[in-house]
Amino acid sequence: MARFKFALDPVLMHRKRIEEREQGNVAVAGRAHVAALDEFRRLDAAFAEHSLLLREQHRSLPVEELQLIYGHLSYLDRAMDAALRDVDARKRELDAAMDVLHEAMKRRKVVESLKERGRVKFRLDLLRHEQNELDDGNARRWERRTANPHEIGGQ
Repeated sequence: MARFKFALDPVLMHRKRIEEREQGNVAVAGRAHVAALDEFRRLDAAFAEHSLLLREQHRSLPVEELQLIYGHLSYLDRAMDAALRDVDARKRELDAAMDVLHEAMKRRKVVESLKERGRVKFRLDLLRHEQNELDDGNARRWERRTANPHEIGGQ
């Protein structure tokens, strides 16, 4: 029995490798986005902790310590702004990587659908060929029977 051979298998394999590479890029971008979010959350928690300390103990703290706390809060505020910009940048990178991955998936699926259509056509052609052989055999038997009217039931 004949086997189906898809001429574009090398193209399909190449597109699968591209898709796998893009999946890796999405994973890297996703980890970078999560790390940026974690850093922002860490800074936000530190800001909240120092703000609470300042509110609760403002009257009892010496001036030098108040200056240090206010300076640190100012630093944390600037760091949070920078971290938020980093989160946004990482999110854009993740979105771009996802777009490239989706495009790679579409390109792979196009070739896979061509392969599936080719496989279906191959099966139909094979069935058609088998049916034609059966029809030819039946036609030959019919011709033999009609040529020899004394033969009954193929005897």
